[in-house]
Amino acid sequence: MLGVKAMGVVVAGRAQVSMNITDVHTTPMREVYSVVQRLAQRYKTSILSGELIGLIPEEAYEPDSEWIRQTIEFNPEEKVLERRLKHPLNWPV
Repeated sequence: MLGVKAMGVVVAGRAQVSMNITDVHTTPMREVYSVVQRLAQRYKTSILSGELIGLIPEEAYEPDSEWIRQTIEFNPEEKVLERRLKHPLNWPV
């Protein structure tokens, strides 16, 4: 897929797909999720959960999507870049 850097690993006995989406215009997250879901089904398994490390741009945020619902503790105020910039963390003193 264009705009996606991904690798699969086994962590604690479970398959994990780790990826960076480098171009959300070319390949939106819903398309990435769909491909991962189809691959999981091919191997007779399913996506159990997702995790977002870091931030995503507002334009990549899809509030009603399956991938958002499966992302552990997803809070758009903390994970969407533009929203986070409006409310940055306090710098330690």
